[in-house]
Amino acid sequence: MADDEAVPDWKARYTEMSMHLAFVIRPIAQALDECDGTLASGVLDQPGAGHLGRAAAAYCIACLSVALQRLDDANMRINFTDDVDCLRRDKSAGDITDLVAQCRNAACHYDSKSRHMKDGPMLYIDPIFGKRGFSGGPEDGPLVTVECEYEDDCALCYGSLRIYRDRHIRRAIAEARQRIGDDEAERRRALGLRPR
Repeated sequence: MADDEAVPDWKARYTEMSMHLAFVIRPIAQALDECDGTLASGVLDQPGAGHLGRAAAAYCIACLSVALQRLDDANMRINFTDDVDCLRRDKSAGDITDLVAQCRNAACHYDSKSRHMKDGPMLYIDPIFGKRGFSGGPEDGPLVTVECEYEDDCALCYGSLRIYRDRHIRRAIAEARQRIGDDEAERRRALGLRPR
């Protein structure tokens, strides 16, 4: 191609859209698919799932963290704050993207400081199903209470962090899917690309 020949506008736009689909949308959709698959397995619906439940929760949270961080990088941050109790590094109130990132660090790094209660012991317990809580702590330390505030949900607790299966994880997945479109055909249409 000669230097004076310009690339057709449609071709440049198509290339840009294809790159966006390949490097932004597809990895987010894949991470969300992993979350959906983990939730669909039913492991996080069973009280007493023990190690398998904790592993499934950690995997689901890790995949969701990838999706939410990529959405944030693409200026499509999921930022609801309902039942979110976490702080950012600058001590301002956090949102769901912050909570998922902090829970991911706590779930994936056994010695994470996020697993410790505020001024207290390390805490890592099985998911709490239904409206109930647990209190305890070392004999010489502060009393620690963790709870699920909703009868119809499950709380995953890592130290003083609490993330709900339905109110947080499932809602974040649904909002992320809305941001990128529900399926690949719809995403391609929204980006102005031909369906495959």
